[in-house]
Amino acid sequence: MSFLEKEIGKIEEDVSNQLAQKMLRDGNLAFAFVLAAALGAIAIYCYKFGFFSLTEKRDDWGTFGDFLGGLLNPIVGIVTVFLVLLNARLQRLELRNSLREMKNTNSAMEAQNKSIEAQESQSTFFNWLSAYRGTVADLRFVSSSGFPEYSGQSALFNIYRHYLTGSEVTRMFLGRLPKNALQELLTTGDIADESDAKLAENIILQEWKNIKRKQLDNLEVPMSSVVALMEWIYSGRRGSISAAQKNEFFKILKSQLSTAELAFLFYESWTMNPGPKLIFKTYKIFDRLPSNSDHLLKFMLARASHLN
Repeated sequence: MSFLEKEIGKIEEDVSNQLAQKMLRDGNLAFAFVLAAALGAIAIYCYKFGFFSLTEKRDDWGTFGDFLGGLLNPIVGIVTVFLVLLNARLQRLELRNSLREMKNTNSAMEAQNKSIEAQESQSTFFNWLSAYRGTVADLRFVSSSGFPEYSGQSALFNIYRHYLTGSEVTRMFLGRLPKNALQELLTTGDIADESDAKLAENIILQEWKNIKRKQLDNLEVPMSSVVALMEWIYSGRRGSISAAQKNEFFKILKSQLSTAELAFLFYESWTMNPGPKLIFKTYKIFDRLPSNSDHLLKFMLARASHLN
């Protein structure tokens, strides 16, 4: 419930209370009026006919009753109608107050449910992120020399360095890309000729498939897990995750991903469905990639039209 709705509710409640008090006062005045009319009628009768002592004659009592009834019956009838209408209005007011209380209770319950859902979402997010970090911590990579063995994020970084930097980049293009285009790519991160650039892009993506096949045990589960986490955040569990909470979750997740993890997701994005691509684009997942120092990444980022 917004601040304005709360203020309007308070004003309506105050007005309802004032109306209820006014109707009670009107009811008391009506009763007092009938009582005063009865006492006045008795006083007038006594004054006019000298009825100052109790008589034992039935005729006198009958005459007195007829006088009192004839005078008071119309007044009592009018006051009764007034009180019935007053009671109906008071009941309608009480019903309105009851409905308002029910609405306020429902609003409070909705706010409480949203708070519980937000806490559950937060717990699920951090548990999922912890499980992902545990999966990464169990990874192992041994270089072609057989020593040393790397683990965790260090394993991912050395997979990235082994296959996608240094002499491996030259080997990747050797005999497949014109020398002048390769020289452009290695020195500037760009290739002027579009046909050579398209060829280089295809070579890189094919090499990525080979890397993923060779390192399937190290790359498949972590990438699938982190993409599933992103999709869960983005879907928002049918609206249970607010936009602000989504932004916070993605901010935390991005801070937890290393350059190698981001690079692997980036190269894999070419083969992903539109859903993850939209997430990468919306939340700028790859804005931390080191394009200035890695010419291969710089080249591919410039050609990632599916993320623009």
